[in-house]
Amino acid sequence: MSATGFFVTGTDEHGQKIEERAQKAGKTPISYVDEIVSDIRDLWQLLQISYDDSIRTTEPRHERVVQEIFRIMRRINGEAKVSMLLVEQNASLALDLADHAYVLETGRVVVAGDSKTIQQDETVRRSYLGY
Repeated sequence: MSATGFFVTGTDEHGQKIEERAQKAGKTPISYVDEIVSDIRDLWQLLQISYDDSIRTTEPRHERVVQEIFRIMRRINGEAKVSMLLVEQNASLALDLADHAYVLETGRVVVAGDSKTIQQDETVRRSYLGY
């Protein structure tokens, strides 16, 4: 029996650390990450590591896929009343969908409660939602 795989790699360009480092460098987060992505791709080529696709979280196709996944999850939750465990880096989308939420940081719960209350928490908004 043979199996095929699809190796996808990419970069997450929405983190607070990226934003802070870009500011220190006097760049936008995207232009800051542009250089990193270029270096990573050069290194992978040098190491002869191949991949089927590479995606950046700032690409429109990434946003479209994430939006479609959440649309399907909302439909399933609304129609079948199914509980779901959602692990998502896009905290804003996750909190919009969830009734109850846990915010994890390096594997430990740092905030827990009703998702609407968590969305209004100033620290959560600044640290994880970007506003």
